[in-house]
Amino acid sequence: MELERSSLSLSAGELARCQAVLSALLSAASFPAEGEWADSVLVALAELFGSDRSFLLLPAASGHGSGPRLFSPNLEPGCMAALQGFAQAGEPGGGGHADAAHARAMRRLAAAGVQVFNPERVERLTRIRFRDMPCFYPEIMVGWKARHFGTVALWLPDGPVLLSCLSPASPPAYLGEDELTVLTLLLPALEAGIWMLRSLNERGAAVGALLDEFDTPALLWCEGGRSYRNRSLQDLLQTLHDPEGVVAAMSGLATEVIRLSQPARKSAPDCRFPTGTRTARSDGGPLRLHGSWLRPGTVGPGPAAIVLARGGACALPDTRALCDRYGLTPRQSHVARLLALGASNDEIADRLGISRHTARHHAQSVLERIGTHSRKAIGLRFLGDEPVPSPRGPSTTSPSPAAPGGSPRRVEAAPRRSISTGPWDTGAAS
Repeated sequence: MELERSSLSLSAGELARCQAVLSALLSAASFPAEGEWADSVLVALAELFGSDRSFLLLPAASGHGSGPRLFSPNLEPGCMAALQGFAQAGEPGGGGHADAAHARAMRRLAAAGVQVFNPERVERLTRIRFRDMPCFYPEIMVGWKARHFGTVALWLPDGPVLLSCLSPASPPAYLGEDELTVLTLLLPALEAGIWMLRSLNERGAAVGALLDEFDTPALLWCEGGRSYRNRSLQDLLQTLHDPEGVVAAMSGLATEVIRLSQPARKSAPDCRFPTGTRTARSDGGPLRLHGSWLRPGTVGPGPAAIVLARGGACALPDTRALCDRYGLTPRQSHVARLLALGASNDEIADRLGISRHTARHHAQSVLERIGTHSRKAIGLRFLGDEPVPSPRGPSTTSPSPAAPGGSPRRVEAAPRRSISTGPWDTGAAS
């Protein structure tokens, strides 16, 4: 986005700094993490307004109830905590706050669709004076010397997006009467940046939901350290003495695959995607790890890798399958997996953080529901070496046409659903 100097009474340097903010806002897809993007935007914004205090507030991440996320490279922790509380209370439909006047002003701005404002404009449009705000005025404007601010706001259904710069001077002389005009110029770029972030996050969520449908434990690792563990991997980690070691081995393989992808992409962009293998030690035997690289933009701005685990305890049914097949509770399904690995009641209590008495009670209930009398029998049944009865007890073996020797053949239980390693080894993230 290019700015015409004739449209504003700003110097060439000020226009250049405004251009820097616009460029930073539009580069959301170039950063491995949204925090890094936010910092680049805030540094440019602070230079534009001649203040070293700026912040970006985003709604809570999808699936998390921790409230708005506040980014700032230089705000004091106390000021950030106070601002986050005020912003959360001011969301359309948000919860209450001790400063009802501030919350009411925020809701009026959102209802009127006001997206660019400073203190003077807030008071004029809402008819609420900051001096009448019993908490916001003394805590933020006086206590943290934020006498003036310029804010760009997006009023989204899941909460506001606020990009703001604070100043100890009221009013600031840096941008003068062009302050609101400059803020208005930033609005389309902020909307584009937020759309880019949400698009990338939705891609990552879609890949995570797909991985959750597979029985194979999988780790999705993005450049920058962001990762996702599918449900099967979470189940596996519940059964291990050293889950951190397995996660570290999978993460190490993912970073190695991503590292190997850099020279391969430069020399031959269309070459076979880098893959790698590694072995990790686990309770149920060695785990064979298979890693495959994903193109930049698949789940984030940078490259990513998916690591699958096979062997060892991975051969056991996951908790959802056990719940569906035997009518177990989620806790009982975790106990059943541990029983199949030969864990004692003390080991089960230690792994799941429950008492020994509770572990013994769960173990007995699992044995009764599955229809076996020993832990070894559970392991054989889960691994497919023994016919699997129905949850109510009747055997799944049924007569079928006689074999040549005259005895009936046994109908084998259906194999467990699992993802093929083929597509992942070639880098196809379908």
